[in-house]
Amino acid sequence: MKQIKRKTAAAIVMTRVVILVMTAVTLVLLRVPIRVLGATNDSWQEDGKMTIILDPMYNGQNSGGVVVYEGKTYYTSAINYALAAAMKEELEKYDDVEVLLSRTKDEKVSLQNRKNFIDSHREADFFITTWVDSSGTGKASGLRADVYKKGDYDSTEDKIGQESALVGEHMQQVISAVTGLPISKRPIGKDYWAVTTAAQNAAIPNLYFCFGDLSNEEELKLYWSDPEKVKQLGIIAARGFATAYGLKREDNILTIVLDPGHGGNEFGAVCTWDNITYHEKDINLKIAQYLRTLLNQYEDVQVFLTREDDKLVGLLQRTKFAQGNLADVLISVHNNASEYHTAHGCMVLVTSTRWQPSHTPLNLYQTSEELALSFLARWQALGIDLSQDLNTKSDGILRRLHPEETEQVRYPNGDIKDYYAIVRNGVEAGLPSIILEHAYVDYESDFKTYLMTEDQLRILAQADCEAIVKYYSLQKKKS
Repeated sequence: MKQIKRKTAAAIVMTRVVILVMTAVTLVLLRVPIRVLGATNDSWQEDGKMTIILDPMYNGQNSGGVVVYEGKTYYTSAINYALAAAMKEELEKYDDVEVLLSRTKDEKVSLQNRKNFIDSHREADFFITTWVDSSGTGKASGLRADVYKKGDYDSTEDKIGQESALVGEHMQQVISAVTGLPISKRPIGKDYWAVTTAAQNAAIPNLYFCFGDLSNEEELKLYWSDPEKVKQLGIIAARGFATAYGLKREDNILTIVLDPGHGGNEFGAVCTWDNITYHEKDINLKIAQYLRTLLNQYEDVQVFLTREDDKLVGLLQRTKFAQGNLADVLISVHNNASEYHTAHGCMVLVTSTRWQPSHTPLNLYQTSEELALSFLARWQALGIDLSQDLNTKSDGILRRLHPEETEQVRYPNGDIKDYYAIVRNGVEAGLPSIILEHAYVDYESDFKTYLMTEDQLRILAQADCEAIVKYYSLQKKKS
């Protein structure tokens, strides 16, 4: 668990807060959802250690697919090993994790020997073959996670295949969100590989994980020709696996993911003042960028943005991006608007449930509320009123429930899920996730006082920075 100093509730402000966030129902694939779906591989929990077999496809350094590009020869076997080695190095940073490689860098290992390796390590908790395809046509691009499949992997008859598919899907989403590699349209579960069959026979959840196609020129230029980018892909894949199971690690870095809301053809709130049209998406991005610059002045802090420019990022992708970067908190930066353009003021949207995944190292409900109060206190000091819109409580916090009441929109404890996707996905990921609504774009006084000029946006970012610094007890870097 990350060792980060946090302020207590008493040290923040003894007022209460309620929440609000974004939209889309999606399953975040952590250990608890897997358990709900009936996964049976609990040995790693019983002995307190997770053992993972990583199997770099092909034998030796110069085998498998071969591509010559700009006078240099690339072998899939070498890339496969580099991916596995990077995954091993990253996974071993987690508590109580053991990683076994089925071969060394240049070792030639027959298929039968690889199957024997699996059979001799039946105590393993997961098996992953790492590989890059070499189709010759370049059409096998994108991330693919194959599992041993007995018919439909969604059925309860094949619980190991079901667990494997959920982990594979989560890894795909995390890698794609962080690196931009697309996910293949080929569905998970179409598997016929001998090694995953051997793993299935040993009752070990398994993946035949393909990172892309060496013969796809665009992928080769962007990823496979650069050893550092190959290593980074392996690191992100390892983090995808680790977050699927809620594995824990210790470090002293506070990782903050700022999420500038909307983007691309999703404008957010739109208003026209003095014959100039303003889009919320642009305001959100500027505040987030100013805030990152300010936070980078503090010790032991790293900050990532879910988007750096005017592009649309999917709601689930934002959470996956945060997980891939080992975020401690996801802060979604927004500004508001109301139906009749009469509402004004600030609010923070937080979770309504006290349920959280069992592996979560902190109290999500309490953390979200306390952090929200820290923001609201700074905004009020600027003169921004607390909003009363959308049934927000008098403290400026909004907790909004999903309007449906079916089983599909309930957390495992029976609580109705949060309405906004950023908040809901964060809860399911065990990640504190809040939405900041600084002021109303469509309310003239709010806009012209707080959102209209670059200097005003910098002041808001400074207030946001002070809220985070206060809550996490951050110290400025020494000059």
